[in-house]
Amino acid sequence: MEYASEDGKISEMRVRVEYGKEGALIFISHLDLVRVWERLLRRTDLPLRFTEGFNPRVKMDFCPPLPMGVVGENEVMDFYLVKEVEIDEIKRRLKENAPDGMKIKRVRITPENSPSLFSLTTHFEIEFFGKGIKSLNLKDLTITRVNKKGKKREFELERIILLEEEKREGKRIIMKNEGIGLSDIVKFMKEKGLIDRVIRKNLLIDIGGRFVPLFGI
Repeated sequence: MEYASEDGKISEMRVRVEYGKEGALIFISHLDLVRVWERLLRRTDLPLRFTEGFNPRVKMDFCPPLPMGVVGENEVMDFYLVKEVEIDEIKRRLKENAPDGMKIKRVRITPENSPSLFSLTTHFEIEFFGKGIKSLNLKDLTITRVNKKGKKREFELERIILLEEEKREGKRIIMKNEGIGLSDIVKFMKEKGLIDRVIRKNLLIDIGGRFVPLFGI
């Protein structure tokens, strides 16, 4: 089946993918991750939707960037097809072409007119591992960020951390996707020798005070 609107213009089948990013892939930038996904999708021979213009690219949508060095346990991205393909077939082709360090977990169809993944993501679930962090109350920390013009701005983590609980080897938090970024927090904690490893467990959306994983939206 080919997707087309009443005026004959090709429409889209929006595919949502939940995947893990680990191994050597955690050390690449978000821009490089986008390139990895484009190469992967082109190898699948799926009927991909491309952007318009002089340099067409595979049309994709990504959640907020994952800082370099951080494991992504349940990351989410969308891409678009111009013809209908069975979900099991899409998943099979993705898994066959995924590089080392990328684990394809789940695939589903999502409404074509859904908001961007970036705008949907209101919170993150994060796990920090390291002996130095267990005894700390993260909400008591203040991080200073310096912009390109050298201007300093302080951020109190109490303003963005909604949940903080101690784990066997570290801490689990739920933090807002606003204000200071996860990359700034990770950089601060590594410079202080507080953490050895970080995992972004889930991207979340706040629906009436209930945190729902982004993949299912």
